[in-house]
Amino acid sequence: MEDQSSFQELARRIAEELQADDVVTLESEGFALEVNREDIHNDNARFLHPDGRYFYISPTWAGPGKLHISGMYPKDGTRCMSPRDWGAIKYSDTPPSINVSASRDPKAIAKDITRRFLPAYTEILRACEARKAQQDSYRNTQAEAVRQIIEALGPKADARGSEDSPKAHFYNEGAGYGEFSPNSVELHSMPLAMLLEIAALVRKYSVEG
Repeated sequence: MEDQSSFQELARRIAEELQADDVVTLESEGFALEVNREDIHNDNARFLHPDGRYFYISPTWAGPGKLHISGMYPKDGTRCMSPRDWGAIKYSDTPPSINVSASRDPKAIAKDITRRFLPAYTEILRACEARKAQQDSYRNTQAEAVRQIIEALGPKADARGSEDSPKAHFYNEGAGYGEFSPNSVELHSMPLAMLLEIAALVRKYSVEG
């Protein structure tokens, strides 16, 4: 592209063509060019959809005279994630993206986006979202289990660990210390009487099981 302003004008025209009657598809309907970006100095254009999808057009990534179109995927907290990171595609596979000539008519570029990019991107994005939902559900279940353990342990317990490995830590002076996870426990310096009670409880559940 000759300069940033001409690229932004091209991006605006592509955005219009994405909604044109002879271009728009189920995947492209609703996409709009983001304006008034705080990072507008970045040499790309970002297209947003109300359902959370968004993709970039870069005038530099693919080399002079080329536009590179690629999508963004759900983050894990603040960490940017790719479809490979989410396990939505094999590590040997490449996330959906296309390159087109910047000299093509905006309508032709929009048609390429709707035909060659958006269907594959949308499919992979949905797979990433499903993996993220599974992970969030698992983390929420683990966190709730640790919360209940902390409540049972009392005021001398607190939460430790990470999102993927939460733990309930406790320290009782003269009565040991340790950590509970949702499916394991580690105890140290415990009085014999307390260990015997724990052993009896383990045996009770073993017999009942």
